Amino acid sequence: MDIYPPLVIALSLALTHLLADHIHSVHRIPRNVWTSFAGGTGVAFVFMHLVPDLTHAQNTVEETVGQALGFLNDHTYLAGLVGLAVYYGVEHTAASRTSRGGGEGEDGGEDRSASPMFFWTHIGLFALFNGAVGYLLMAEDGGWAALIPLWLALSLHFLTNDYALSEHHPGRFHRIGRWILAASVLAGWAVARFFPLPPAVFALLLGFITGALILNTLKEELPGQRESHYPAFLLGAGVYTGLMLLL
Repeated sequence: MDIYPPLVIALSLALTHLLADHIHSVHRIPRNVWTSFAGGTGVAFVFMHLVPDLTHAQNTVEETVGQALGFLNDHTYLAGLVGLAVYYGVEHTAASRTSRGGGEGEDGGEDRSASPMFFWTHIGLFALFNGAVGYLLMAEDGGWAALIPLWLALSLHFLTNDYALSEHHPGRFHRIGRWILAASVLAGWAVARFFPLPPAVFALLLGFITGALILNTLKEELPGQRESHYPAFLLGAGVYTGLMLLL
């Protein structure tokens, strides 16, 4: 396996976190337009990439632990449900804390209600997501043709996540959170390269992360509380789908 294409993509995704504030071309576009475009790519990514991967992953888990855990007939899909529920709980808590805090704290923009423990929990879950992304890049065996659509969908997803996290933790996220998220992508790549997980373990992790991605795509990139931009959504979905079919 050529390790360099996944490494290049992992580095570019890590840089997305570090340079998000400086990508002025995105910030000049109305937020509802670029979030809707990102939502289109995210939804297409889920249905064109992750859902088929989950089906394959479910077969892997059944071959490994199907007899031992026969009462759990849909292991990876259950993991996806758990992932969605966990991330929803954290995001719900973040939203309620931010709405109660309202304003800047003494440490330079930090929300008063966002405790250090909650910040580390919030960032830790997204670091887990990023680590799985880095691992997934090494698991792809299609070279650049498979990685380019992944890069498009995930870089846009990272941008929208960073925007949301900077609203919940304005001080801590810029000081340390974005660095942790950047490093976690590279850590995931390194684990896949040097300490690969058993296939069944990664399959369950993939299910957990898929649930999180579905939630974040619907919450941040297709938000009901803000005006959406349907043409941008269709464009994003079409661009990603076209890349998947052509490359």
